[in-house]
Amino acid sequence: KYLYFIENSLEIKAHSKDLKLPFKLKFQNPIVLKNGKKILGLNPGASFGSAKRWDASYFAQVALNFSKTHEILIFGAGKAEQELCDEIFHILKEKNVKVKNLCNKTTIKTLCQNIVFCDIFITNDSGPMHIAAAYKTKTIAIFGPTKFTQTSPWQNQNAKLVHLNLSCMPCMQKTCPLKHHRCMKDLKPELVIESAKCLHQKLSSTI
Repeated sequence: KYLYFIENSLEIKAHSKDLKLPFKLKFQNPIVLKNGKKILGLNPGASFGSAKRWDASYFAQVALNFSKTHEILIFGAGKAEQELCDEIFHILKEKNVKVKNLCNKTTIKTLCQNIVFCDIFITNDSGPMHIAAAYKTKTIAIFGPTKFTQTSPWQNQNAKLVHLNLSCMPCMQKTCPLKHHRCMKDLKPELVIESAKCLHQKLSSTI
């Protein structure tokens, strides 16, 4: 959105429209672990407000579905996100899923590196979603109250948007003004799981 504004207002064309971050990372994505598994990343937070956050139990259900082929990394920052990440962590540990909770344990650089590790990154509309876009990580981006036409993962052909089409969307509010939060509650884990599988199959067939 901002690049479009600058290009049209100042009549200056960008030489490249790819996102770039100034970090030289040790590994390229995705990394394969010694046990043959890859990594599924979960990012349940969104600092804008609770309306942008998909339910923690839904994230856990997605992780459970992929737990035989992937180990799980949970990302987050801040007190509110710590509670979300801890909830997911405890659900998965009770199911004997191998999971690591990195909430409030990363710098920006190590956050970037760990996102690059991921085979699939499941995320709300958030800062880490855009980091994943910069590194072309396979991403399922979950949208509710915000305009995905404006804040989708920029130039990431490896990303798939998942959202409903309700009459109240997008409200652009931090909390649901109608008190039902249907844009996220009615977006069930099965839809995200199917979207992730389709994205994985599509990209695997083009390699």
